[in-house]
Amino acid sequence: MKTVIFIKNHTDPSSYYRLLQYYYGNKDIKVCSYSSDRLYNWYYNIGRDKIQSNRNSFAGMIRKLVLAGYGIIHNTWFIFHYSHSDIKNIIISRTIFPRFFPFYASFLVKRFFKGRNVIWDFDDNIIADREITKKELEILIKYAKRVVVSNEYLKSTLPYTIHSKVNILCTTDHIFAKENIDTYIRSRMETYSKKIYLIWLGTRDNVKYLGAIMSSLDLAAKELREHYDKELILRCVSNTRVACECKYLRVENHVWSRHGAIELLKHSHVGLMPLQNNKFTLGKAAFKAVQYISAGMPAIVSDVGYCKEVITNDMNGYRVSTMNEWKDAVVALATDEAMYGRYSIAARECWEDKFESHVNQTFWEEILKS
Repeated sequence: MKTVIFIKNHTDPSSYYRLLQYYYGNKDIKVCSYSSDRLYNWYYNIGRDKIQSNRNSFAGMIRKLVLAGYGIIHNTWFIFHYSHSDIKNIIISRTIFPRFFPFYASFLVKRFFKGRNVIWDFDDNIIADREITKKELEILIKYAKRVVVSNEYLKSTLPYTIHSKVNILCTTDHIFAKENIDTYIRSRMETYSKKIYLIWLGTRDNVKYLGAIMSSLDLAAKELREHYDKELILRCVSNTRVACECKYLRVENHVWSRHGAIELLKHSHVGLMPLQNNKFTLGKAAFKAVQYISAGMPAIVSDVGYCKEVITNDMNGYRVSTMNEWKDAVVALATDEAMYGRYSIAARECWEDKFESHVNQTFWEEILKS
């Protein structure tokens, strides 16, 4: 074991797509997971038909405490157990102790970091979201030899004095890198004349953004049905169910899994990434939009933050700001087959030009050699 990676969970998309996909099969790496898969599924109600509790409710707070308690005990033991091992690199995905930092951790973590190559990586505004405590933030800023973030905005949230050791690396997905995307585009065209499948990938934390545009999607579904004899279906792929009272839009709920999401991406027409404009969303890596275009799929995104770097209007999708623009963008992509084909090809070309995963692969491989 030469390298230790601290992650939230093996199932967690952020942990996987930022780091783990580049390190699978490497026997010199030990992964420390803040939560077990079973606990992660219990916390997020994954696979349940009904949400058992709001995380701001009393029951939700109990869940948070259980998750935090497990993480603190597990990671404390891990650091103590491996503190004298022959470890060269320590890579931290987001935090070591999310939202809680036990009183004894400063001494333990500093001793663990001493003489080792510490790399800190994050792709959300974990400072504004208070996912990281002030004390752990101070320690990581001081001891990390390299800090890796997904965009310039996240870099700006860090002290100017450490900007020289900050690297910017997008979040991307290697799964479609060697795939024949033309095959998927042709498959989508086979159903284009009768059915348009929208897809939204997201966690329960982001459902509120999708909920805000549901009425616009329903209006788009109405127009497509009445004027073009087409059905609009929204595939929600998440760790929660999306409730909908739409009259014309058909909503399908799919429990998120890495393999399941990939299969649905292959056979959907348009990807959606709605957001609000705030400090947290400005720090987002727009990974879902990147994932959509990697599969040769046009995307409609909110004109917010890093989404502007991924989607270009009238090229590989639409950046929108108003409810009417959401409806119009869906209708445009669903009714002009020639344009849809051009946007699909341009989406993949954009991914190959700006977000190709081999760049990330090389970066993380070089980290282990430094």
